[in-house]
Amino acid sequence: MRRILFFLLILAWVCGPAAAQSPEKSSVALLSFGIAPGATSVTVQEILHQLHLDRFLNAAELEALGSQKELDGENIQIALLEAGWQYDRLGIMVDAALDRGVDVMVAFTTPVAQAAIQSTLDLDDPPPVIFASVFYPFAAGLAEAPCLKPSHVTGSQIVPPYELLVDLALTQQPDLARLGIVFSADQVSGVEGARRVAAIAEARGLTALQAAVTQPVDFIAAVDGLASRGAEALILSIDSITSRGLPAVVATASENLMPVYYPSLGGVLSDAMISAGYYLQDAQGINTGRKLVAWLRGELDIASTAIDALSGDGVGVNLIVADSLDLEIASEILERVDVVVSEAGEGVSKRVKEAVAEVSAIEAGPEREAAARAYLDSLHCTAEMIAEQQAQLDADGE
Repeated sequence: MRRILFFLLILAWVCGPAAAQSPEKSSVALLSFGIAPGATSVTVQEILHQLHLDRFLNAAELEALGSQKELDGENIQIALLEAGWQYDRLGIMVDAALDRGVDVMVAFTTPVAQAAIQSTLDLDDPPPVIFASVFYPFAAGLAEAPCLKPSHVTGSQIVPPYELLVDLALTQQPDLARLGIVFSADQVSGVEGARRVAAIAEARGLTALQAAVTQPVDFIAAVDGLASRGAEALILSIDSITSRGLPAVVATASENLMPVYYPSLGGVLSDAMISAGYYLQDAQGINTGRKLVAWLRGELDIASTAIDALSGDGVGVNLIVADSLDLEIASEILERVDVVVSEAGEGVSKRVKEAVAEVSAIEAGPEREAAARAYLDSLHCTAEMIAEQQAQLDADGE
């Protein structure tokens, strides 16, 4: 099967952008599953902003999409479809998009991307699937490698900095011996994240205690169970379920006097004591929008567009939570912190402000088109890249 996929990818690369969209009015579906407030919405807003800047949406249409889920615009049709938190609605949502005859689907989170790709694999002429807010695309079966993937699929993965997070926990708690790990058993992101955290913790001499959940109501029992087993701190692997359950985890952990560490910078806004990770959700939206716009213009071949990786090492602290646990944040952490939540409000570091400003400046400046082109060119899968990735997969499988 891998060798068949390899030759199909080579063929797609040689054939070039023949599968790109023609310039006629197109239909786009943006598909979402439940996620922490603000995370996906920022990305969606930036995608829509890209469509506006490139004149697929006018100002009035862009404003209308702030309060409505569908738009039949002058140059494009947009449908914002949601499955809530119900796994059994993912297939229904994707089928609804296909029944509309959409030309392209943008899938947010791993469960949505899995449903969208699975529903389109056997179609003779599947609409492209561009995914975002995904953490482990290869383990989830979305692709085998950045350039080894279904010819109608591309997207971006976010790489959680679990190693940094474990090291922050050890910096904050030098005597830490037993680390609790809470994860969603139903999501690949949760399972893979927990496996990664456990491996890092054990490599540093810690005992890793794991607790799996399948729905948010399981969190209280999971955290209490870890506390009874001697856990002295908690790390959550990041996925849609744990992001939703973070407040419940923090509340229960606080009752057991356990700090919570979370692998996304915004975790401190939901009362994790210390968080670390990617924070440029607007940049993710811009990059996803660049792919979408280029395909709508007929300038992007999805088959030869690699899955790219996004990462970040931002660090956040919640001083209110630390105070409630009668703890002081270690000075080494405070020296590099990017987001602080305190009684005085929220503070953001100069580093993060400059990064956000740089992204905004490029999007508003004359170099915008050149930056978009350079980004897309950096994702082009050459025949050599495909061969190298296939060889690596073959070697790993031996």
